[in-house]
Amino acid sequence: MLVILLSPVLFPFFLVIAFCMVVEGLVMPRSSGRIFYCETRYSLGKPSVIYEFRTVWEDILATQDSENKDIKVLESFPVNRTAVGHFLRKYYLDELPQIYNIIKGDMNFVGPRPPAERYYRKHVDLGNVAKSNFRGGLTGPWQAQKGAISELEDVVRVENENYYAVAKLSPLSKFVYDLRIVFDTFNRMREAKAL
Repeated sequence: MLVILLSPVLFPFFLVIAFCMVVEGLVMPRSSGRIFYCETRYSLGKPSVIYEFRTVWEDILATQDSENKDIKVLESFPVNRTAVGHFLRKYYLDELPQIYNIIKGDMNFVGPRPPAERYYRKHVDLGNVAKSNFRGGLTGPWQAQKGAISELEDVVRVENENYYAVAKLSPLSKFVYDLRIVFDTFNRMREAKAL
């Protein structure tokens, strides 16, 4: 409900970001391209198209599409990012279009990141079906600790520990836990520690 109420407030930010991306594309032709990047991820055990602002060069996305590379890996290299994309990633603003996914019911505001198809399939192949059927979130334990966690193994560990710990909490405790994650995420945004 809160997300629906915030949508009219966030719409001007979407317009400003889109305008900046278009202007950057006019000034630096390599930056031109689509405003949004779409990727199929799994939430609640079914595929869902997740939206983000495009943060990398369009030719990098073409490489990702043809070579089946993970977009998050490509985004992690500063040379692959546009100037606007660098700013958006630094402050977590590239994730704002996922509010649409929350409104559609594909995601929660707080929860584990919805995995891309190849990672979802790995979870299923390893028998980790329960975790594979969660409702993904815009922010979660990993995003709240971004910068403090750098190794992929630690990211997976944090996600797993939190998934199983939260499953045992009472509804009130889950609510307080989610509030802490939102607070920690906003602190990361304020400190510009999203990269």
